Amino acid sequence: MADVYPFSSPSSKVYYQFGDEIGIYPTPNQVKSFRIHYVKSPTTLDAAAEVPQIPVQYHMALASYALMQLSKRLLPQAYPIFKQEWEEHKDVAVSHGAKKVREDVVYVAYQDI
Repeated sequence: MADVYPFSSPSSKVYYQFGDEIGIYPTPNQVKSFRIHYVKSPTTLDAAAEVPQIPVQYHMALASYALMQLSKRLLPQAYPIFKQEWEEHKDVAVSHGAKKVREDVVYVAYQDI
């Protein structure tokens, strides 16, 4: 999905995708900025040595969460221990996320197809 503002009238402007390229119609007669929103899908991990695209700071929180959920079903007496561990790792991950820039900006040279 593309946010084609600040063009004059959002209803009269469109974008299209052709392969790996994005085009805008009608072609702007001057340099314009626009924002593209997308959902990034992680790649599938096929081997044990592959590293997920999720930043390292979140790995332990994810692993602790999985252990906490498993213990809730399979080993209820250990659940409080794993829950506490997850809370600690979650706090570290949240702290890291608060420090990150909220939006990546990517500049791409525009060339109409």
